[in-house]
Amino acid sequence: MKTNAVLFLFVAVVSLFALDGCGRAEKPEIIEMNILKSFELKDIAGGNIACTVGVYNDTLYYTRRTGDVFSIVFTDFEGNEIRHFDIPRGKGPGEAIMAMVVKVKDDIVYFYDLGLKRLSRFDLNGRFLDSIDYTPETGIIIFFAFLNDRLFIHSANNIYIGEIDPSTGRLLRSLPHPIQGMPEVGTRLIGGMMDTDPYTNEIYVGHACKPYRIERYDTDFNLLGTFTYGKDKEYEPVVYQDHLRIAGDTLVNSLAVDKDYVYAPHIGDREYVDQNNHVIRPEYPIEVYAFSKKSGKLTAIYKSSTLGVTQGTFGTAGTSDGKLVLIVSGFGHAVTSLSGGIDDPKYRGYAVVIETK
Repeated sequence: MKTNAVLFLFVAVVSLFALDGCGRAEKPEIIEMNILKSFELKDIAGGNIACTVGVYNDTLYYTRRTGDVFSIVFTDFEGNEIRHFDIPRGKGPGEAIMAMVVKVKDDIVYFYDLGLKRLSRFDLNGRFLDSIDYTPETGIIIFFAFLNDRLFIHSANNIYIGEIDPSTGRLLRSLPHPIQGMPEVGTRLIGGMMDTDPYTNEIYVGHACKPYRIERYDTDFNLLGTFTYGKDKEYEPVVYQDHLRIAGDTLVNSLAVDKDYVYAPHIGDREYVDQNNHVIRPEYPIEVYAFSKKSGKLTAIYKSSTLGVTQGTFGTAGTSDGKLVLIVSGFGHAVTSLSGGIDDPKYRGYAVVIETK
């Protein structure tokens, strides 16, 4: 009897250690951001900032707005401008009224205008090449991305994931969206952003609304798995307001990939609307989640004691040779810190280059 009791105690202790070890293994590593460089993105266009900034061939590009002109600006990772070109405001060929998504592929700039439902193409010198207009069947396109030479879209309604003929804009095939027709006020946003992974040939759909998740699809739109983390109670849902505005805790508004990891903001924006229709922007922490492609788990959380919290938009722009480029825009502690202590009501945007493990 005594032997059995000792054996039971031994097994219990071993089990506790095993469980404790597993618990520790499941916890993501907390990494203090090693900020290599930060610089202002002067006159960055407000609105859909996380979707109009990116990394291309070891350069950063962003969308600038001055007066009635949009500018696509290219800089190095030190903040030095390499080139820029202008897109006049208007509805004619080679003009635009709203910068929704900007991508660069094979030395061609793709500028998606949500207001005009038009995807325009420019060369790197700003010469207008052509454009395609989207049809109502695609729904309200809110994101597009290339994978090799194929063009994929993600919409707020009608089409969850679709493939488009890049030369004509014709919808080739699609996965239906849970929301058909116009989203009603108070409806939760489903999805929110999409990108592709050239290393795995997968399509990622990041959800703005809780629960935190990034879905993985193959190019036939089969769901392969989901990166997820966190608890629903931590966040307010993202819901539609009047005129398709959204409010709540926007989680995945952007992502970046390298060979081994998928990087995405913990929170990309936080905006509430009170009973008097006033916009409130509470602070939230600047944190980047790093998901392992191999395990599917959250393996690291990048934090910054220097940047702390922000009010505005935070996102991941891209990766390059062990570096991750972040975008911090708006107001609050982080922007004040990046500006060198300037505390004024001007909306500012900054690129922050950090080292990845």
